[in-house]
Amino acid sequence: MKTDDWLTTAKHLLPNGKRIIISTLALIQVLSELTDLKRYLDNGESLLEANNLITGH
Repeated sequence: MKTDDWLTTAKHLLPNGKRIIISTLALIQVLSELTDLKRYLDNGESLLEANNLITGH
């Protein structure tokens, strides 16, 4: 699934009383992944979980 698919799915679940938490990649490696992360942050309707950051150290 692509970013738009996940965001659309989240929007469909919100009216049903679901709390949406989107989990991101642990390590951003390319610009497109960073762009997707920004879109998830900017949606304003769901929580964002920073995945296991220890893998980046």
